[in-house]
Amino acid sequence: MAKVRLKVYIESSILTDWLFLDTVKFGRARKAVGQEAKFGYSLFNDILRGKYRNSAFVTSSWAVSESLQNYLRSYAMFNMLFDNLSLRYFEAVRDYPRYKMPRRAFSETKQLFLERLRQAEKRNRLAIVNTHTKAEASHKYLYMGFDAVDAEHLAIAIDLIHANVLVTKDRDFHDRKTELRKFGIDTQHPSDAASTSKKLE
Repeated sequence: MAKVRLKVYIESSILTDWLFLDTVKFGRARKAVGQEAKFGYSLFNDILRGKYRNSAFVTSSWAVSESLQNYLRSYAMFNMLFDNLSLRYFEAVRDYPRYKMPRRAFSETKQLFLERLRQAEKRNRLAIVNTHTKAEASHKYLYMGFDAVDAEHLAIAIDLIHANVLVTKDRDFHDRKTELRKFGIDTQHPSDAASTSKKLE
C-alpha cells in the first residue's frame, strides 16, 4: 500500500464550486462562474475519482454545511442579478419565493451531494470529520484576524486533523499564508493544487 505523504484539508469554497458546477449544467449562471469555479471543480472531481492515491483528503461537516449555505446564497444572488436587482438588497429579498430555491429542489440537491461524499468516503478517497473542535482551539486564529467560521476551519485542519495543506479560494487564508506556515500548514489555491500534481500524487 502506498504511503500517504500529504494530508490535505478541503475548505468549503472548493466544495461550493464543485456543487455549483455539478448541478447547474447550462445557462447564464454557469457561464458567469464557470471560469472562476473550474479549478475547484476540477480538483474535487479528481479527488472523488481517486486520482491522487498517495494523499489523504479530508473535509468536515462544518465545510459541508457552509458549502450548502453558499449554494443557497448563490442561487438567490444570481436570480437577483438576472432581475437587474442590486445585491445590496440581498438581505431584504433573500426569502422571497422569486429568489429562494424551492425546498424540494434544495433537498434533492443536498441528498445527491451527500451521497457523492459518502461514496467517496466509502472508497477511501475522502474523509469527513464530523466532530467539531473545542471552542478554545479556534481562539488563536480569531486573534490573528480570522472570522469565527474561518477560525473553525483552521482549528479543524491544524489542531484536529494535523493537515499539511489547506486548499481554499478564500483570500483571507491566502493573505495570511506566511503566518499559517508557522502552524505547519501550506495554503494552496485549487489552481495550484490541480496543476501541480506532484504536490498531491
